Parts: sequence; structure tokens; C-alpha cells
Amino acid sequence: MRKVIGVLLAGFTLVGILMSWEVAAGQSQTSPLPELPADLPKDAEIRTFLIDKTPQGQDAVWKDADGTIHEFFQFNDRGRGPKIYSTYRLNAAGIVVEEASKGVDYMKNPVTENFLLRDGEATWKNQSEDEKTANARGKWYVDLNGGPETAALLARAVLKNAGKLAVLPSGEARIRRLQTVPAEENGNKAKATLYEITGLSLSPNYLWLDDELGFFASVSSWGSVVRQGFDKSSETLLETQQAFEKKRAEELAEQFTHRPQGALILKNVGLFDPLTGRVLASQRVTVSGDRIVSVETERGQAIPEKAQVLDGTGKMALPGLWDMHQHLFPEGAFLDVAAGITTIRDMANSIKQLTKLRANIAAGKQIGPRVIAAGIIDGRGPFQGPTSSFADTPEEARS
Repeated sequence: MRKVIGVLLAGFTLVGILMSWEVAAGQSQTSPLPELPADLPKDAEIRTFLIDKTPQGQDAVWKDADGTIHEFFQFNDRGRGPKIYSTYRLNAAGIVVEEASKGVDYMKNPVTENFLLRDGEATWKNQSEDEKTANARGKWYVDLNGGPETAALLARAVLKNAGKLAVLPSGEARIRRLQTVPAEENGNKAKATLYEITGLSLSPNYLWLDDELGFFASVSSWGSVVRQGFDKSSETLLETQQAFEKKRAEELAEQFTHRPQGALILKNVGLFDPLTGRVLASQRVTVSGDRIVSVETERGQAIPEKAQVLDGTGKMALPGLWDMHQHLFPEGAFLDVAAGITTIRDMANSIKQLTKLRANIAAGKQIGPRVIAAGIIDGRGPFQGPTSSFADTPEEARS
């Protein structure tokens, strides 16, 4: 997924360098809520950005008489956080034909992004790309710096295009309607429908729209953007969404997990010998259960009964990789294994969430790596991390 400004924005799953936390009530100091610009139109639709259920930012959207859509998005995470102004112009098919974003990203780096679709030719420039392509008519540009509103714009365009839409720089987005739930808070009533968007990243992206396909919420265990006045509804929306995420994880585990009845033998495979610095050719590696029981030169040895044999001719067998600094989330755990990472060290996460995830991986309900949980301790102060474990002295840390 290209769209990263510290978190994945535009209504997509809020993961990345930001993390999910479990915070003890009254112990964590929250960042000051940033103020909205004084010149914001009175008819702007306001959404609240929540971190650990606490308001930490806003997303404001309004429209000019000529149809131009404006968006201002910001949040404060201990001094970090984006502040982005964006404008969007659409054609009759709901496709963005002109977009401009300017401000700072999560790490406060200046960003400028411009996109133009004219006469079937698309040009765009941002901090990572300076591109031009022909035959772009009817294609959707996946931006880097636009705000959460772009997810709703995309969803409506894909729905208008029979559920699938080609995107730039490449690929195809698809959408699926999942479930509608009622939302009610302080006399405010609405219906929110969960949509699943695929094709933009290796995991689905989820978005909540109202009955008129307007943006309602984008929720995750770390942070959420929700229509103002429905802050508490984000908890119900997240529970509903996580049920679909759980189902998908279980389906992946059932589809891709295979347990040999007997030994697993890799034959004729290459191995790197760290003692000599050489590659050993034509090796046989035998695995029983979750342990390597022998490594020897391939000599046409007999194959044990019920053993499964994989021919590694022309291939290398590598040890499982370790990721020593990670924050593991359920929706992406299987990607570690797909990339050859079999063990990770989780440096900070929700204790409750990570414990449940480790149990699901161990039980075979989800594909994922072995997890070493390191936890997090921080010193007290205005920039302290959202954690229940604090230490201001070496003695407190040891305790």
C-alpha cells in the first residue's frame, strides 16, 4: 500500500509505525488536541480522530459551489502527526481528475502532492514519484498524502463502476459490502455499513459509509476517524470489523496450513555453511514435527514411510528470519511467514491483543510467526508513550 504518512490513511487500516496500546486509566498523558483553522467554513463536516478512544485530531471536509472538495486533516501524537490540506475535483463518473495536497506528514516532513488527469493522460508528483502515463482515462489515482475522505471517494467510484476499478500506478480495486449496524449516541442516530476494499495492498482495507455512501468511520485498534458525535460508536464498529478480520485469518490458515503426516524432506537443496563460508550443494534436510533432525549430503537415501519430499534442485534452503523490532497486528501476521520471517520480537503492543494473537497462532487459527513480547516502559512526561508501565529511575525500571 502506497499511502503511508505514519499511519495508513484514507480510511484504510491504521497500522504502520504507530502501534496499538493498552493504557491504564488515568496514567497516560494525552497530547493536546490541536485547534481547527479559524477560517474553516461553518458547513464543514467534522470527524474526530481518536487514539485509544481519546480525541487527538480532526478531519474536516467541505465543498465549494463549483463542486471542488476540500479536506483538512490533522492529529497530534506526542508532538508527531500530520497536518494536510487537500483539494479534489471529480468528473461525472466520480473519478478524481485533479488533486493537490500540501502540509506535513506524521514525522513533520514537508509534503506536496499534485495529480492531474486530462485527455486520458495522467501526471503526478509527490515526495516519491514524478510520473506520467497515457491511457489513464477512467483510472483512479491512489495518492500518498490525501486525507481519509479519499477512501470514501474511491469507494463511491468503485461502486459506480460495478464493483471494480483500475487504479494508478497499477492494479485494480474491488469492493464488497459486508454488514450494516445501527449507530446511536447522545440522540444522534445513523446506520453505518462496512465495506471491504481489496487490490490496494496485501491485506483488505475496511471503511464505514452511511446510507448515502458518505464517510462515516475508519476504525482500528490503534486509531480511528469517526463522524463527530459518534465517538463511542467506534467501539461497536471495531468489534464488527474485527469479526470479519478474524474470519479471513481463519480461512487463510485453513487454506495454506499443511501438516505432513510423517517427516518433511528437502532433497537436493543448497545450504550455506557458516563455518566454511561455502554453499553446500545437493543436501538433504529432514524435519520432524517442528525440529530439523538431520542435515546430510544427498545420496539417494531411502524415503521413510509417510514422508513428504520436496525437490530443492537449484534452490537454497534458508533459516527462518527474525524481525527484531516489530509491532504485530492480526491482519498482517501471515505476511511475515510469507516473507520467510518465522520469529519476531514485538517491542510494544496491547498486552491483551498480542496475547490473544499468540494463542491463535499457536492453535493454528491464524498464520503468523513465533512472538517474543518485549513490552514497553517509558518515563513520565508530556511525551510519554501510552503505556501502563512507567519508570523515572533505574530502581523503578528494575522493579
